[in-house]
Amino acid sequence: SLKTVLANEIPQKYSFPVDWIPDCNEYVCLQIEDFGCGIEEQNLEKIFDPFFSTKAAGRGLDLPVVMGIVKANNGVITVNSKYGQGSTFRFFVPVAVKQNS
Repeated sequence: SLKTVLANEIPQKYSFPVDWIPDCNEYVCLQIEDFGCGIEEQNLEKIFDPFFSTKAAGRGLDLPVVMGIVKANNGVITVNSKYGQGSTFRFFVPVAVKQNS
């Protein structure tokens, strides 16, 4: 789903990058949810590290690439996951304002 949220509505727990500071008041939020195996809590801090994977066939590059794109746009990612139940990722990027010339 896609919606607009205020900066103070963005959860701080399990938000990445951890040192992110909002630089505007309004953000677009893209939410992606799955009902897979979820992420163990001790792995949540590592999922954006390059080459980290808990899967034998995984390369561990997908989430670091996504993080790079979000960071390049002054955004943040929040993660809510329960092992055995699935995960919800929310991607927040600033609302673009069209400037008149």
